[in-house]
Amino acid sequence: MANPHPLTLGLFASDDAELVQYRLLAGLQRARRAFDQTRVYPHLADLIRLRRDLVALRDQSETLRSAQPGRIQGIDWEKREVVYARPDMPGLDALPVSDLVDWTLPRLTKAIEEGQAIYEFVEARTAVEAVGLVPRYQDEGYLLIPEESGWRAVRYAVSVLVAPGEGTARYRSLRTSEVPLPNDATEPRACKRALTEQHRDLPNPATYCVHADVAVPTDATLVPVAKRKLLRYLAEHGPRGEA
Repeated sequence: MANPHPLTLGLFASDDAELVQYRLLAGLQRARRAFDQTRVYPHLADLIRLRRDLVALRDQSETLRSAQPGRIQGIDWEKREVVYARPDMPGLDALPVSDLVDWTLPRLTKAIEEGQAIYEFVEARTAVEAVGLVPRYQDEGYLLIPEESGWRAVRYAVSVLVAPGEGTARYRSLRTSEVPLPNDATEPRACKRALTEQHRDLPNPATYCVHADVAVPTDATLVPVAKRKLLRYLAEHGPRGEA
């Protein structure tokens, strides 16, 4: 069943601060229950995204208000500073919303730290290794992920992105799609042979498999961890070139 109140910036659109707090606490409780079951995603990503959006909105509002201090209202003699009457500004100008963001951020941070601890625990017990010979071209290939019935095959492609507003900052991302394996492919080399026969556009595919010495949910934890591990592995190992 879909969550009717996901932890997104849209929660703050309500004028009812108590309702927003209730929904935030309920969302954090759902995330913590998932973490207790070592289910990291999508909860950890949602929490990180919400914190990033709230911090960006808060900083933007503070920048705008600092740039337009408004008319002089008086002087704070103790602080030795001029007091301005602040103009209406977009963003977090209403005091209740600003207070709500201040109330939310430390709670988000604490929950994120819990989720990150689970992620790092699993990541430390997960390894990626090559299956057979590795071709020079590694920007496309296959990732084999263990599951109870054998192996799951994921086809990957590496993309290089340039972040907007960050000049020439470049980031590598991984696009993936699941591909079927025959039932008799029960070990990594057999899986690689089967994939090579089924998909002729990659005649000598880079193929990697994941090993984990901890039992965790496959989709909610192992797959996201494995994808990140593979991306790091590809960045650290071997040349990148043409097929």
